[in-house]
Amino acid sequence: VWMRFYSANNMIIPDCDEVFNYYEPLNLLVRGFGKITWEYLPLYAIRSWSFLVPFTLPVALSRVFKINGFYAVRYALAAASVLAELSLFKTLNERISVKMSYWFLLFQIISPGMSHAAISLLPSSIAMVLVICTTNTVVQFIQLPPLATGHTQRTKVNVGVRAIVGFAAAGLYGWPFALALAVPFLVYVLLITWFSWTFMWRLVARSSIAVAAMCAAIIGTDQFFYNFDLPTWRSIEFVPLNIVLYNVVNSSETSGPNIFGVEPLSYYLLNLLLNFNGMLLLAVLGVVMNLTSFALFRFSKRQTNLLNLTTSVPILIWCACFFAQPHKEERFLYPIYPLLNLSAALATKYLFIGANRFILDTVGIRSHAIVKRTINYLSVVVVVGVLGTVSLLRIRNLVENYAAPLRVYAHVPPSENPVNICVGREWYHYPSSFFLPQNARLRFVQSGFNGLLPGDFQEVDPALAFTPYVAALAGSISSVPPNMNNENRFDASKVVDFSQCDYYVDISQPTGPKEAQVVYEKQGLQVALGWEVVHCEKFIDADASSGLGKLLYVPVRWRQLFPYDVVYYDYCLTKRSENV
Repeated sequence: VWMRFYSANNMIIPDCDEVFNYYEPLNLLVRGFGKITWEYLPLYAIRSWSFLVPFTLPVALSRVFKINGFYAVRYALAAASVLAELSLFKTLNERISVKMSYWFLLFQIISPGMSHAAISLLPSSIAMVLVICTTNTVVQFIQLPPLATGHTQRTKVNVGVRAIVGFAAAGLYGWPFALALAVPFLVYVLLITWFSWTFMWRLVARSSIAVAAMCAAIIGTDQFFYNFDLPTWRSIEFVPLNIVLYNVVNSSETSGPNIFGVEPLSYYLLNLLLNFNGMLLLAVLGVVMNLTSFALFRFSKRQTNLLNLTTSVPILIWCACFFAQPHKEERFLYPIYPLLNLSAALATKYLFIGANRFILDTVGIRSHAIVKRTINYLSVVVVVGVLGTVSLLRIRNLVENYAAPLRVYAHVPPSENPVNICVGREWYHYPSSFFLPQNARLRFVQSGFNGLLPGDFQEVDPALAFTPYVAALAGSISSVPPNMNNENRFDASKVVDFSQCDYYVDISQPTGPKEAQVVYEKQGLQVALGWEVVHCEKFIDADASSGLGKLLYVPVRWRQLFPYDVVYYDYCLTKRSENV
């Protein structure tokens, strides 16, 4: 719990899509203004408002407790992750293996990847949490006795329905590609129910009703917002389908995911190593163990089905789908993060069993219980010490080196008059309009970026009563801002003249010829004439840095002992002097 809430308070925002595709529209829902990306245009509709509506509740509660709505959302995400993880831990502990359950929980706690995936407002993160819940249900389903009649069959139908609905929620409410993780379980269910038509009928009928209700809720919500002015049957939007069509079916050279950049296979491999370090190697070993379980480890048939359905096959399916795609992003792997830790937990359990037997056989004292416990204890201490230290130092590194935007934007002061908070080359580090006072607005100025910047939603008066406010929101969302496109083409109307800026956020690095520079390094931090610094934080210069300190946090007193060449620049909020 502490680890998740530490991440909620301090962890970086690893992807600007989280801000502009989710926090900004959420800010519109609750505060009446925000930035819009082309994905939210009714013409394309590849972002679902049904995904965001539930998060208006923690934001509303944040006003009661007087905290930033951004952190309220993170707390809600952290709480959901903790509940899901503890639920799966309990099931593993009671039904599979006590040791495996504790290794799984440990890896979930310390893995750097989970530290930011669990508190990210992204469909792939929500899908990940739902995959944890559904994996818990799948374990329960397989552990139930074989098909029978009466109470046993009804129980197995209930658990099966929960598993199918869980996968459906991960794909429809979360991220549609997460449905691929359901394939192994659905094939297994089909095989075991092939000769039990009563069971299959009950399972299919009840699951279909639940999934249909879920689809109706999603369609109804998006229909209301996207087509408020023209709610006809011919204009129905089913966002999960739109996402698949855009990314797979209708992708081309001028539109689709590849126009936002492509990466080699090594991108995912290096990313996984950073997010899981030694746990990744254990996870790969766990997959191999699962797939070869009959021959090498003598697992029972039920245990083999369980391990393959919950870890190995879903991981392999996911990797086969996403490693082959040219456009790669870290968040695309979020749904299998807990499965990797589950696989690593399995490998660790059996490695300890094998290693202890080998050591005891070598020294020839298998019968001494004290020796067994001592060797096992020391082995656990070494593994936990190494993996835990490396993982926690990586998490601290991310917070120390990259969290400056969260701290800097928190110093934007309230104002009775409208003010413009401008940003140029650092636009993609913007932590969302939840950090701005009600009268402040983010503006973009000219920079070296030549793609499409976000526009502005039509603003809604937050003082309106609930019903007219919701109607005004729907009208704003269904309207089409000018000069938007889905080809990432630059539009000059999205930037303002620098003279319109009241505040400016930038770094103390040299700029391009067309960019304004307010803060710079020249025998210390200097500020341009007519401006003054409000607040600055250190931010790592990743291109100029090297050594261990770029990857792991190294305490100051130990930095002379390691290759440590980390360069920082100042990340600053400045304001015009006349605003004093």
